[in-house]
Amino acid sequence: MARNPKAAEPEAPQMQYSFMSLIKKSGEPPAKVGGRATDPFAVAKDAIVKALDEQTRYLGLVESGQPLPKTKGGGKQVSTWFTSTPEGYWTGIRYGQLPIPLNGATGHFIGTAEELTAFYAALKEAITKGELDEPIRTLQQSRSAALKGRGRTTRQVA
Repeated sequence: MARNPKAAEPEAPQMQYSFMSLIKKSGEPPAKVGGRATDPFAVAKDAIVKALDEQTRYLGLVESGQPLPKTKGGGKQVSTWFTSTPEGYWTGIRYGQLPIPLNGATGHFIGTAEELTAFYAALKEAITKGELDEPIRTLQQSRSAALKGRGRTTRQVA
């Protein structure tokens, strides 16, 4: 039976620093709780604001006649939240692939490209101020619950 050479070695003495009496606990710090990086609701709001910036950029590409970029996989063109019609631009707002209803509707006629850009900017500000917290929180919670439910399914073997 092989001996563990580390087990036979005596432990090195711990240094005693003058400030050690001020430490209440030592070890690994806990994960952030309620911080912006781990709060699912804050992450959802940040994702929507980032997506609005992307949509504004895509609108600029469409207006200048340039092609839209491809998705990360490279196979498809990115998805836009806006549609051009003879009367102007329509848009919807999404959290992931879920539409966010505003005043009971998910589609909204905005008008010109400039007006759509201004709408997206105003929407970003409204999200930052918390004006859309209720519908975003509702979607985020239902989406989280649905994703958790998917992970709990069990496969039966015949």
